[in-house]
Amino acid sequence: MEELYRTYRDNTYRVCLAVTRDPALAEEAVQQCWEGVLRRAARGPLPEGDGLVGYLITAARHAALDALAKERDDLPLEAGGDAPAPDDTEGAARYRELVARIRALPENYREILEMKFVLEYDDRAIARRTGLTPGAVAGRLRRGRALLVEILRKEGYHDDTIH
Repeated sequence: MEELYRTYRDNTYRVCLAVTRDPALAEEAVQQCWEGVLRRAARGPLPEGDGLVGYLITAARHAALDALAKERDDLPLEAGGDAPAPDDTEGAARYRELVARIRALPENYREILEMKFVLEYDDRAIARRTGLTPGAVAGRLRRGRALLVEILRKEGYHDDTIH
């Protein structure tokens, strides 16, 4: 594994740097990439030949995208995660109310709904960030949204304003 790392480390760094455009973030992504390669190697043999190069490039790209997502996630929601709120004052107020309702949900739903509807992550990105399977993410989104709709209905919102 050490020889593999020495041989391909610079290649994975170049991929990560191309994606992140930030040397420090690229270094972090390379570390995550190789930790993933080690975990994969522990489960069985890695691909060989061109398949290995393709696997490493894909692993580096995914690690870099995850590093970018984590950097975006590390911003407090108040600092930038509440965008994109509607430009009109009434719409912006309703958006802030909705975000507040999401933040009041139980943690297992709040985290998933924030990623989906506030940070605008797709389901696969949510699965990668949380370690859940895509099916588990879909289930929590469905149940969390149903809980949110129930809360909004109890507060007097009508179906045409919450769908």
